[in-house]
Amino acid sequence: MTGTKFGNLMIGSACYVVIGIVGSIVMPMYVKARTTDVTQKSTNEWMACSLWWLAICCMWLMWACVFMFGMNPMLNPTYSPTG
Repeated sequence: MTGTKFGNLMIGSACYVVIGIVGSIVMPMYVKARTTDVTQKSTNEWMACSLWWLAICCMWLMWACVFMFGMNPMLNPTYSPTG
């Protein structure tokens, strides 16, 4: 699967999924430890996990667009010597 354009896209996407899973484990624990109000701990944990996945999705979308535009560029540069 590696070596093809689609395979490379899937490998990059898998990296973002792994980063998302690790972050969704770490972020709620960090937020729970930093929250001083006991009544807000659960809410802040869910919010941290949700915002983490939102950030990962936005970063993946930006990376995927740049990656795909690099595979099939809209403009092909041409060399034309002047002189």
